Amino acid sequence: MFSDGETSYLYGRGRIGEYNSDEEQWLYHHADAMGSVRQLGDASQEIIFSQSYDPYGMSTVTAGSESNYGYTGQWTDANDLVHLRARYYAPGMGRFMNRDTWMGNYYRPLSLNQWNYVEGNPVSFTDPSGHCPPKTDEFSDIDVCWIVLNRIEQTYTTVDLQWGFKNRLLPPSFEGKRWTVSELNTIEAALQKIDVAMSSGLGGLKGSFGKRTLRFVRYSDSFLYPGGICGLFVGNQIHVYDNFSSICGERTIVHEIAHYLDWNSRFTLSKKFRDYVGASIKMVNTPLPTCPPEARGYCSINTWEYCEGSEIPPYYSSAGVPNEKEDFAASVAEYLYEDGRNIVPGQKRWEFIETLFTTGLPPTQ
Repeated sequence: MFSDGETSYLYGRGRIGEYNSDEEQWLYHHADAMGSVRQLGDASQEIIFSQSYDPYGMSTVTAGSESNYGYTGQWTDANDLVHLRARYYAPGMGRFMNRDTWMGNYYRPLSLNQWNYVEGNPVSFTDPSGHCPPKTDEFSDIDVCWIVLNRIEQTYTTVDLQWGFKNRLLPPSFEGKRWTVSELNTIEAALQKIDVAMSSGLGGLKGSFGKRTLRFVRYSDSFLYPGGICGLFVGNQIHVYDNFSSICGERTIVHEIAHYLDWNSRFTLSKKFRDYVGASIKMVNTPLPTCPPEARGYCSINTWEYCEGSEIPPYYSSAGVPNEKEDFAASVAEYLYEDGRNIVPGQKRWEFIETLFTTGLPPTQ
């Protein structure tokens, strides 16, 4: 149950009804196929309110005590503007009051108009600002999805949850997707895990977290590793892909957040981590399998190799940890989940993460 200070709203998988203080009773929402509230009924099945809309959401016929929720089941203010979270929609004009931050999909030309509503097809589609699934029936989880998303952004003010932005150079299979409730719950749990572990909360790393917004972006697939990964840290963004729920989870998000913390410190955290745990990097000369005549005897290649130190590193893959950045991120995840893999109390990796989370600063040698 939620309240806006004047009216209380009852939720199950979606919004079920509201408490009307004038009528002093619960009124239950009856929606059409697009999710628009057409009627309010009381416990005796009497219809207290009814309303009809034109395709773009203008009210055509209204009778009885009104609800603040109307067209496509969204909040409508006193100016008849529909609140679609990121933007306000004006049904009288059939357009939004400001431009979309998404640039559109060149394979869908109508999406390039950043002002229009649902690409000019309000009979078939709704647009709750692109972050959560559109309503398909009155039992949709759209309301729950937005409740979780807003709760995350209000609790962690440096976190921004976005859906993917279309790159005109990429095919449609790599376009942005919408969040699901399960994905948002996983992200929230990962944020809470780190927040609780830090003595001063998620913003507790001095000179690190809070410099730049941590943006979660939902894409269909990775352009760099199509079909191969479920999450990837890029700049200040954590990309989440379609296969996330099936092969990844909360621990993956914690791992990627650790990359963000490292990136926000200009990678000084992972470098200090490497030195503290006794790891190092060295150049390795590897002979080539064949030596063509034009090589003039230079038949080898120099590569950098990460030496993990004397302690057993965190599990990363069968090939081992490739560098200090992955070593640091994987160690953070093992420290937080204490799953008995390799990082245990008393070891250098454990001490580094514990000191970092407890004081907000990495330990000194």
